[in-house]
Amino acid sequence: MKVNLHTHSVKSDGVFTPEEVVKIQRDDGIEAMSLTDHDNVSGIDEAIRAGEKYGLKVLPGIELSCYSVCEIHILGYNFDYKNPDFVQELENVKDLRRQRINKTVDKLHALNVPFDDSALDFENANLGRVHVAKEMVRQGLAKTVSDAFYQYLGSGKKAYIPGYRLRPMDGVKLIKKYGGVAVVALAGNNKECSRRVEIVIRRTVVRLADGSSELLNFFGIGNQCEMPGLFVHAGRRPDSGSNQIV
Repeated sequence: MKVNLHTHSVKSDGVFTPEEVVKIQRDDGIEAMSLTDHDNVSGIDEAIRAGEKYGLKVLPGIELSCYSVCEIHILGYNFDYKNPDFVQELENVKDLRRQRINKTVDKLHALNVPFDDSALDFENANLGRVHVAKEMVRQGLAKTVSDAFYQYLGSGKKAYIPGYRLRPMDGVKLIKKYGGVAVVALAGNNKECSRRVEIVIRRTVVRLADGSSELLNFFGIGNQCEMPGLFVHAGRRPDSGSNQIV
């Protein structure tokens, strides 16, 4: 069976609707898939309906944007995404992101930067500094996104507000709490980051060890994983997906 367990839609950083994503997967010969939008489950129902329409099995999924020593995202599958408690916990995470951006905007105004935040989508689960930076460029307040970060938004700069992100372990616990399977999404090819990530994941495996067969998997195929030793260490094999943002 040909599967793709790592895809995104317009509900996060993709460019197609959930139904369009499903159709594209079907056209690519995929038989089963999961829509794993960042910190967002609002597209799952549409994807499942599309799966029924196009003849694909669609698993409920999510990609939690976690951070420790660097980006360590956690994929979750087959969790109870309609559970009111889960929805509230996820909303709490998104609220913290929105609060950070609100504080960033307030800081810009305190610096007499005439930034208009009306174009920011505060319902976007991925709303972050890069969206503010892009708007600053569009409004003529910075030359480039990099310039916006260098002048205002980067760590230690005049309008920088520290952010809160879920820790990888908290992300795993959240998925498991609602009956799902947690998978470490290992992406990127920064060797120093990979080395530091490996240390964090090894510790997470040890601290979460509870005898569950679905305890922790590693997501590598299609993501240029450079840490094959982790699979042996945890007794797991890498799962399959494309991280497709189609």
